[in-house]
Amino acid sequence: LESADRYFRPSAGGGVLAPGVLNREAVEHLCSAGYSLVLWNAICEDWARPDGSWVELALAEIERHDWTLLVLHDIRGGAMDHLPRFLDEVQARGVEIVAEMPPDLVPIDRGELVHPVDDLVA
Repeated sequence: LESADRYFRPSAGGGVLAPGVLNREAVEHLCSAGYSLVLWNAICEDWARPDGSWVELALAEIERHDWTLLVLHDIRGGAMDHLPRFLDEVQARGVEIVAEMPPDLVPIDRGELVHPVDDLVA
């Protein structure tokens, strides 16, 4: 029986991937424990826009990238109240939602360092 993948998405103030998102000990643990480190290339500030204005930002971000990995938070009320509208619009635009992640946004894959993370380490 194969074990399930173990994913880790770091927390970053305002979604900004910058030095300090990780430290050396975290990187070592992720590698030794077989985790995959998953980053992102798009945020829509859904946590700060419970009025639903995040939907337009998210759609614009999707248009900007060939392969978008968008961070959405499962916050009750507010942002999630607008998830059906977002998904309807994504479908209407013919955007394909897949479970795979862009390889360049997975710098540690099942414990193997495949892309440098020095720019994220404090």
